[in-house]
Amino acid sequence: MEASRKPLYLDWMQVEVSSLCDGGCIYCPRHCLRDEQKGGLMDWRTFERLEPAFPGADLVYLQGWGEPLLHPDVWRMIRRVKESGAAAGFTTNGARLDEGNRKRLVESGLNILGVSLAGTTAATHERFRPACRLRRIDEALTTLAEWKRKQRSEQPELHLAYLLLRSNLDETPAVVDLASRWGASQVIVSNLSWTGAQEMREESTLLHPELWPRAAKILKRARNDARKRGILLHYYGPAIGEPRPTCTENVLSACFVSHRGDVSPCVLTTPSLPGAQPIVFGNVNERSLTEIWRSPMAHDFRRVFRARRAMEHPGTEGLPPACAECCRLREL
Repeated sequence: MEASRKPLYLDWMQVEVSSLCDGGCIYCPRHCLRDEQKGGLMDWRTFERLEPAFPGADLVYLQGWGEPLLHPDVWRMIRRVKESGAAAGFTTNGARLDEGNRKRLVESGLNILGVSLAGTTAATHERFRPACRLRRIDEALTTLAEWKRKQRSEQPELHLAYLLLRSNLDETPAVVDLASRWGASQVIVSNLSWTGAQEMREESTLLHPELWPRAAKILKRARNDARKRGILLHYYGPAIGEPRPTCTENVLSACFVSHRGDVSPCVLTTPSLPGAQPIVFGNVNERSLTEIWRSPMAHDFRRVFRARRAMEHPGTEGLPPACAECCRLREL
């Protein structure tokens, strides 16, 4: 079989069906720079252009710099992903988990539902995510868990996406209690990778290594507690020290597609991120995803990362500026 006709296989494909959001999160570039760059919804024709590649992806994650539930065709998109044989998932800010959407989550066969948190108390969470009331999220996810139990369904598998900040560090262990209450199988603790305001520079644990000895103890305790309850709690260490050979975004076996159809290595290199240093291999409205993935530009990008795996101290030489300066290259 000719190389150009071989199927494309990816660990996952991240598809930004929406770069609009109603969460109002004070740390998000979509909110902070909303006057500089407007978001949008993925056109259905753009989505259709991606469909031939779905069977070769283990997971199609309908998520980007926006809220997927704002897209009127999101349930149709999930159905098309599922029909391809790939698993489907997305992360929501939780503000739109009303009864109708909760029922659709179960009926759609969605494999993974991520819910974002910035604290385990209402005061902390809503300070950073003002439009996402923790009480409403609690009610929605408690109800969802009850429905799943009644229907003896494990789907959608609930993952909690917890953003670690200076202000929520001490209450972090309680995220395991919430995960247990809501029936979550995983908690993913992430670091703030973009700081567009001085307030958030003070909140970012990445920029304050003096916090990490305490953070490491807290996270270890939370992980041990989670393990006892059958919950996986995963976190990355601080972005300090020398760069790793490859980054945590899995750029060798995954890609990101913006709502406009631009194909980038990851969510941090897309033109949809205001103020980013974008890396764009091509647009699916002009060429197929397979052609873009196998283009000279995309090949050369991955070749640099493959070569780094054989280096003891790879540094940042040869990397695009967006990658050389990214904290994900230094996370443990």
